[in-house]
Amino acid sequence: MGGNQLVEVPSTLGQLKQLQALVLCDNLIESLPSNIANLHNLKSLQLHKNKLRTLPPEIIALKNLTEVCGAGGESASVDSEQRHGSDRERDREAGRSEASPQFKRSYHNQSCSSHAPISYNLPLNVSATMENYSSDSDTNGNKVFDFAYLLLDSQQLEENLNELGKDCTKREDIESIILHHNQLTTLPKNLAKFTNVQVLDISNNGLTALPDVFEYWHLTTLVAKNNRFSNESLPKSFAESASLRELNLSGNVFEQFPEQLFEFTNLKYLYLGGNKIKTIPKNIKKLNCLQILSMGGNQLVEVPSTLGQLKQLQALVLCDNLIESLPSNIANLHNLKSLQLHKNKLRTLPPEIIALKNLTELSLRDNPLVVRFVSNIKHNTASLKELSARVIKLHQMRVEKGDIPASLLNYLDSAHHCVNPYCKGVFFNSRVEHVKFVDFCGKYRLPLLQYLCSTKCVEDGEELRPPRAYLMKKVLLG
Repeated sequence: MGGNQLVEVPSTLGQLKQLQALVLCDNLIESLPSNIANLHNLKSLQLHKNKLRTLPPEIIALKNLTEVCGAGGESASVDSEQRHGSDRERDREAGRSEASPQFKRSYHNQSCSSHAPISYNLPLNVSATMENYSSDSDTNGNKVFDFAYLLLDSQQLEENLNELGKDCTKREDIESIILHHNQLTTLPKNLAKFTNVQVLDISNNGLTALPDVFEYWHLTTLVAKNNRFSNESLPKSFAESASLRELNLSGNVFEQFPEQLFEFTNLKYLYLGGNKIKTIPKNIKKLNCLQILSMGGNQLVEVPSTLGQLKQLQALVLCDNLIESLPSNIANLHNLKSLQLHKNKLRTLPPEIIALKNLTELSLRDNPLVVRFVSNIKHNTASLKELSARVIKLHQMRVEKGDIPASLLNYLDSAHHCVNPYCKGVFFNSRVEHVKFVDFCGKYRLPLLQYLCSTKCVEDGEELRPPRAYLMKKVLLG
């Protein structure tokens, strides 16, 4: 009877002694009758997506029960793995998609348990004896307290934690606390009683301040997306945490990249999509263990060249920003597999992008280079200083200190070679910006920006064609 508008369950249902599966999900049920304990043959109880705040303590007597979907249920599991339907599409278009599924590594909230002994992810009525309480466990054996989708406020959560934390041994067993989709405004202080927590999910609440949870936990995963966190919401610095691997702060109101995050040097997965961040600091290079960096749906205008130093990066999400160009040293990201650039202001791509041998997904839709692009040449007249320097370089003239002005001598070190393989020329500040259309996979033609020393170096009709080994397997233009 899932997917109806049930408000209550009659006590007479407890007389169905042969019942093995009871599906009451996606209703408006607020409580269950105590004589549900009479259903001794019950094996599966589906209660997710209701308004349940407690379960009757008698439910512990159901010895054959091997599957309970409670607070989070399927919806929680889907939310942490791969958001579904309109929610996922909306977040993706807002830049909150956190990388393609093949690169996504998220904590899997298995609140539907099929392991014996059965455990419950809804708080039992306070009259229940804690001796009979068994914390939930996921597929990796982690002990989980799951309070998702209960619409608890901070005080109600604190009361439940006080009751569940009376047993010191049970407190030490808990490794994951799941609190997403509640009505929390602050995190209760008694959370610190659970000393071995490794995973904390506080997403989709009304939180405005994030305490230094690393003072009392060695977290590996912190998911705090879709709250109201700003730069002022974080402590000035976090306690040292070498264990943190995944941090999700997407869907908040950060206007600047949180500098405190540079303390987490072992971080592998960082999600900051759907904020109002305008710049990526040059210090991003400190996070040199990053494998996924998701910053879609912000207000980024440029990408720092230091991002090219993140040699472990496999997925880079920069969609739905204001980016006009990419640094050439993006070609140093040799492990990059997915590059999400759609909905920006890109007119060209650096030709070095061809060298990304492992790149299998490139998303470019809704950029000027795809919507409408005309090949053009831009050239600024060279100064006398540049012309003098070009002559010296072109003719390989030996000059020493005192032969020419010191400013010109230093200027010679900033020379760039023309990319035309048939030209030996150089340029300094004055260069020709030439758009060259590159054939990818024999199907897509992408405009790449070339820097030349002269308009004479432009050879119409010649195409820059990458070797077959470099061809991308998937280019998303539409």
